[in-house]
Amino acid sequence: MDSMYATYFEEMDELLQRAEDCLIRLESGREAGDIHELFRIAHSIKGSSQMIGYEPIGALTHRLEDLLDSIRKERIRLDGEVLRLCFDALDHVKAMTESKKFRFDEDFDRDAIAEADRLGGEIARLLGRQPEPGEGEGSREAAPAGDGIVSALKAARGAADRRYYISVRFSDDAPMLQAVLYMIFHKIREIGALEYSTVSDEDIFGASDAQPASSCAMILNTELDASELYPYFDVLYAERVEIVDLSDEALRERSVPRDRRCQAFFETVLDGLRKLRPLLFGGEKTSAAKLAEALREQSARVADEAAGLPPGAVPPAIGRFYERCLLLLDGSAKLRKEPAEHLRREYTRLLETVYGHVRGRMIFQIVKARDRLFRKRLGETAERMDRSKIRALLVDVSGLSAMDEDDLAELIAVKRNLGGAGIAVGIVAGRPMNKRIVNVLEAIRPVESFDVYGTEPEAALGDQRESGRSGRNGDMDHYNIMILDAAEASASLKKTLESAGFRGVDAFADPERAMAAFRDKKYHIVLADMDLPEMDGLKFLARVRQYDPMAQVVMMTADASLDRVLGCLELGAGDCVLKPFGSERDVTEAVARSAIRLERWKDIIRDTVLRRHEAATGDREGTERNT
Repeated sequence: MDSMYATYFEEMDELLQRAEDCLIRLESGREAGDIHELFRIAHSIKGSSQMIGYEPIGALTHRLEDLLDSIRKERIRLDGEVLRLCFDALDHVKAMTESKKFRFDEDFDRDAIAEADRLGGEIARLLGRQPEPGEGEGSREAAPAGDGIVSALKAARGAADRRYYISVRFSDDAPMLQAVLYMIFHKIREIGALEYSTVSDEDIFGASDAQPASSCAMILNTELDASELYPYFDVLYAERVEIVDLSDEALRERSVPRDRRCQAFFETVLDGLRKLRPLLFGGEKTSAAKLAEALREQSARVADEAAGLPPGAVPPAIGRFYERCLLLLDGSAKLRKEPAEHLRREYTRLLETVYGHVRGRMIFQIVKARDRLFRKRLGETAERMDRSKIRALLVDVSGLSAMDEDDLAELIAVKRNLGGAGIAVGIVAGRPMNKRIVNVLEAIRPVESFDVYGTEPEAALGDQRESGRSGRNGDMDHYNIMILDAAEASASLKKTLESAGFRGVDAFADPERAMAAFRDKKYHIVLADMDLPEMDGLKFLARVRQYDPMAQVVMMTADASLDRVLGCLELGAGDCVLKPFGSERDVTEAVARSAIRLERWKDIIRDTVLRRHEAATGDREGTERNT
C-alpha cells in the first residue's frame, strides 16, 4: 500500500477513536471542550478524505462538521436525537473507512454510499429547522474584502505538470497568524492551483480571537520546480517548510520495492544493527578496534546485499552511518566517552530510519490495540497480512486500558496460528510501560509466553525484553528487584540479596531516578526506605502502587511509629522490615514472602484465563464436529 494511504488509515484510526471518546463523554453530560474537539476532528477527517480521493467520506464528515458547528455556536440544541445522529454518522464513517482499507466488494460500497447520502440528508433536514446565520443574532460580521480566497483557489483548478504536498509549520510566538496565512494563499494565485488545504477561509477571515492554525498543509498543482517554491512559503514566522513531489515518477523513486531481494537487504541491515548494539551500549568493555572491525565487516555485507537494487531502495543514511562511525574510530585504541555518545545517537537514528522503511510493508506488521476493537483488529490483521513478507507481528498495547479473557484467548490463538507459519508475535508495551497489560501477560507465561518490549524499534532488534520468565514458590532467579535506600545501604543490600541467590537486583539512592526506572522497566518487588530526605517513603509507595498495583513493596524504616506502619498498610505495602535488621534473613525472607504473594495472584489470573480459553476451544471443537 502506498505510504500516503497507510498514513491516512493510521491517522483515521486515531481520529475516529478520539471522536468516539468525545461522544461517549457527551452522553453523560455536555462538555463544551468536547464539542470543539469533535468539530476539529470532523474537519480533519473531511480534509484528509477529500485529499486522498474518498469523496463520500469527506461529504458525510462535511455534513457532520456543519452540524457540530451549529451546536458549538448554540444555534441548535444537543438533545438525544442530535446525539444519536452524530453516533450514526461516526459509525458509518468507520464502516466506509474499513471498506476502503480492506477493499470490500462493490455492492457494499454502493450500499455504504447510499447510507452516507441518507445520513447527510437527515443532517441537512435537521439543520434546515434552524434559523439562517445572521437572522436576529448577528453572530458574525460581514467578511472583509478578499473573503473566500481559499475557496476561490480550489475552484480555479487547472492542469499542471507537477503536483506537490506542502507543509508549513509556524513558530509558537507568531502574532497575527491570519495575516501570514492570507499572504501565503495570495501568493498561490501567481504560481498554480490549490487542490487541497487544511486551512479554510474561516481560519483566515474568522473572528480575530479564534485560535489560529499552528500549521498549514496543502496540495498544489503548478508548473514550478520544488526548488522554486520555497520562497513562496518560507515566510515570516514559518518555522519549517516541507515540499514533497507527488508525481508518479518521484513517488516511484522514493518507494521501497517489496521484492525478496530488497527484503533480504533490510534483514541484513537489521541483523548488523542487532550485533552492534551490545558493542555500542555495553559500557567501557568494548575496544575501539573491535568496534571498527565489526563496522567494516557489516559495511561490506550491506554493500554486497545492496548491489543491484534499484535506485532509491537503499536509504543514504545507511552508508553515511558506517562512514561516520569508521571516521570517528580511525586510529583510536579506546572508545572514548564523547565519540561513543555520538555513535550511539547515530545508531539510534539509523535504527529508526531503517525500521520506518520496513514497518508495515515487510518484515514487521503492526497492530495498534484499541479498547473495544482489539480482537477485531488483531484477527483481521493476522488474516489479511502478506505472510510471505512478514517475519513478526508486533502488537502495540501501550494505549490499551484493559484486556479481558476473550482478548487473551484471541491473542493466544493468533500467536499459535502465526507460529505455525514461522511468524513471531511480540508485544510493545510503551514507555512508560503499560504495567496492567504486562502483569496479565506475565501471569499467563506458563500457558503462553510473549516477549514484551518497550518500543517498536527495540522489538525489531529482538532484544531488551522487558519481562523475564516467571518464578515459582519464592524462586527469585527470574524476578526484577528494586532497592531504594541511601547509597551505601542500597549497595550493601544489593550484595546481600545477590549472595542469597537473587538476580536482577538494581539499587538506587535517588527516588526520582528510581521512579523513572520503575516506569520504564518491570520490577516485581521493591524494597524502599521510608526515611530518605529527598522524598517521603509513603509518597514513593503511593507512586509505585499507582504505576503498578501488582508490584510487591517492602518498606524499611527505623521509625516504627504506629502512624507510619498503618500508613504503609493503607497504601498497599505487602511487608515492613525494621532497621537495623536483626539479620540478613529479615530482608531475604520478606522478599521471598513477596514472591509467594505475587505467585498467588498470578495463579488466579492464569486459572481464570485457562478456564475461558479451554471453554472457547471446546466450543469450537464441538462446532467443527457437528459440521
